[in-house]
Amino acid sequence: MNTLAKNVVIIGFILLSILWSISSYKNPAYNFDMINYMGCILKIDGIKDESLIHQKVYEELKTIPPEKYELLTDKDSEFVHTIHEDYVAFSQQRPWFEIKFIYNYINFIIYKITNDLVRSTFISSIIAFMLISLLLIKWISINIDNKDWPLLFTALIFIFPVSHLLTLSKFSTPDALASFFIFLSFYLLVVKKKIHAAIIVLIISIGVHMDHLIILVFVLIAYRFIIKKLSNKQFLIYLAMASLFFLGLYQVFHYYSWATFVHYNFVNPIIYPEEFVGTVSIIKYLGYLWNIRKLTASQYLIFSCFSFVLIYYAVKYGKIKINHELILPLILINLSWFARFSLFPVVWDRYYVGYYLVIAAIIIQIIRRNFRHIEIVKA
Repeated sequence: MNTLAKNVVIIGFILLSILWSISSYKNPAYNFDMINYMGCILKIDGIKDESLIHQKVYEELKTIPPEKYELLTDKDSEFVHTIHEDYVAFSQQRPWFEIKFIYNYINFIIYKITNDLVRSTFISSIIAFMLISLLLIKWISINIDNKDWPLLFTALIFIFPVSHLLTLSKFSTPDALASFFIFLSFYLLVVKKKIHAAIIVLIISIGVHMDHLIILVFVLIAYRFIIKKLSNKQFLIYLAMASLFFLGLYQVFHYYSWATFVHYNFVNPIIYPEEFVGTVSIIKYLGYLWNIRKLTASQYLIFSCFSFVLIYYAVKYGKIKINHELILPLILINLSWFARFSLFPVVWDRYYVGYYLVIAAIIIQIIRRNFRHIEIVKA
């Protein structure tokens, strides 16, 4: 009976994920980034004339609901209206998006199959959402006994909405794919104990989000110098591979400077970023961070507060029986989030879904497998 109940929960959540995917396909977000990713697809398709790319993108946009089209060509917004009217401004936005080349090439393949330029930008998000959902259900379910199926149900019903996983499938952004890569890498690291596979996944994921280099560096340092499961040679090879990949992307796609990124996100959107010349002082940057401090009280706190409590007790009490192979990844994912936010303080939760899911999955694994056997002995 318990086995049947657990299987019903698993199958039920898989069916719900499929239904949500169908809903996302029919009711996507039509976010502004979609325009730029459509341009990336057309450029990959061989169109070199920027004015023609601009023309085709906005012609295709007319197929979306009229109220959404009005938002994406809003005359009341100087930035949005200029991008709509001026193909030069439109083309100068592309390096922000073109550098996520793995996401763009997946979209291109979908475009060649479907011949639908608009939907090709978010079908990949739906696919990534389904892969994350299946992997999440698998990771949590293998750590919960059949008789504890109510815990499985409670965990899934909590994680799906609170982690913002459901919103990912609707957006024309690489965030769903990036979250999948993060979640997959830590699944390989924590559950499968396949360190090298996890590192390769993280290296590849730099082509989806360049900031994944931060997570990779933390993982390499931890597994070389703390638990010493990487040799010096392996550590240097992986670090060189990641660095060359990162720098290569930066050069190939003519990505803008960090100062341009900061102005673009915290001062005002830069219509012609190629012409921007400016710097950001440390004092001014810290001021930006201070101004958005309240916004950081997002869903991250829900997940981090639990993980910090576990880390605290694992450090404070020497004989607490929590495997370092669980605590270390929990520390790494929190450090990665903090470092990523400090360098690129974007406050939208969809950027961090992969982080949230890893934290949630590890916490459940610790609670289920360790807390029933904990013996807290003061040092």
